[in-house]
Amino acid sequence: MIIFLESNTSGFGEHILRYCKQQSTDLIFVTDNIDKYNDLSLLRDEIKIISSDELNYAVSKGRYVDCIYASTSDSGIEKAAELSERQEYLKFIKTCRDKLKLQKLLYGSNFFSRVLTHASLSELDDKKKYVIKPNKGTGSMDISMGIGNSLKNRFIEIADAKKDFIIEEYIEGIEYSAEYMIHEGKIFLMAIFRKYNHSHNMQQEIMHELIEYNERIDNELSAEIEKILKCTNAYTINTFLHIEFKLKEDSIHVIEINPRLCGSLLPFALKYMYNGLDFDRLFVEVITNKVNPNQLAQINDYKNKSRLDKIIICSTTSPERSLEMIDYFKDNSIVIEMHRVNENFISNCSDFRGRHSTFMVHGNLNLSVMKKILDVADE
Repeated sequence: MIIFLESNTSGFGEHILRYCKQQSTDLIFVTDNIDKYNDLSLLRDEIKIISSDELNYAVSKGRYVDCIYASTSDSGIEKAAELSERQEYLKFIKTCRDKLKLQKLLYGSNFFSRVLTHASLSELDDKKKYVIKPNKGTGSMDISMGIGNSLKNRFIEIADAKKDFIIEEYIEGIEYSAEYMIHEGKIFLMAIFRKYNHSHNMQQEIMHELIEYNERIDNELSAEIEKILKCTNAYTINTFLHIEFKLKEDSIHVIEINPRLCGSLLPFALKYMYNGLDFDRLFVEVITNKVNPNQLAQINDYKNKSRLDKIIICSTTSPERSLEMIDYFKDNSIVIEMHRVNENFISNCSDFRGRHSTFMVHGNLNLSVMKKILDVADE
C-alpha cells in the first residue's frame, strides 16, 4: 500500500490517482480537500480517499505500507516522517526539514545561521541584510527580510513569543531550483529552473524558466546531497528532492532541501521535457522501488540534451492579468500546454501564494516574449 499525502496545490495528485487506478495499485490518498477528489467519479470506488484526521486510524488497521510520500504541504511531510517505520528515511526527512541543522551540516561555521533569541540579536551587523524564517516549513511563507536595525522590532516580537524561527544572512544572487531523484543510492538530476520573484513581494514566485544542464551545479549539489545521505545513513531511500539555491558568480549556496517533488505545474513541465516518459508511472515506481532501468536512463539524459525547448511556468495574481496573459499567448501563437485557472475565473480569490492562475508554455520564447510575460505577471 502507498500512502500519498497531497497538498491540493498542483493538481499532480489527480494524475497519481489515475495512474494507480489503471494499475490497480493499493493506495490511500490523503487530502484536506476531499470534495475535490470525490467529484472524480472514476476514482471514487477504486481508491480510498481520506482526510488527514483519518490517517492514523487507517494505518493502525495493520495494512502493510510500502511507502509514505508527502507532497508539497508542510503538514504532509511532517506526517510522513511520523508514520515512516524506516528510520533512515525518518532521519533524512528530519535533517532536510530542520533548516538550522541543514545549514550547519552543509556549511558549518562559514554561514551565519542562528535560532532567533534575544542573545542572537546582539550578534547582528546593522550593515548586513538578514532573513527571518520558520526553522521548519516550506513554501517561502512567513519570511521577513531587511537590514539588521530595520527588522529589530520583528526580531524581538518573535524572540518574545519563543517561536521556532531562525535568522540567517541574506544570500545575494539569482535563485534557482533543482529537481533530483534518488534511487538505490544513485542521484539523478532531472531539471534546473531559474526562479523569478515579484518585484514587491520576494515571497511570491511569478515565473520558472527551464535552463540547460550545468555540470558544475550538478556536481556541487550532488555532493551536498551525499553529505546528508551519509549523515543519516539513508543510502537505501527512493525519493525526490526539490532543492532551492542561490548562484552568485562562482558561488553556489543551498537555501533549502525539501524531501518531495516540486510543486505548482513543474511536474507537468518534467513530463513535457522528457517527451515519451510516463512520469506518473516513474513517480509511483520510484517511491515503491519498482522502477524500470530504461526510465532511469531517460532521466539521466538531461545532461546530454544539447538543445532544450524553452519551458516557462508563469503565474498571475488577478482575473484581469490572467485574461491579459491568455490574450497575449493567443495573439502570438504561443502554446499553452497546461494551465490551472481559478475555478471562479472572475473572482479575485487566489492560493496561499497569491496566485490566481498558472500557465505552462513552451516553444520559441525569445527575450521580448519573456519580458512581456514577466511584465504581465509582475503587476
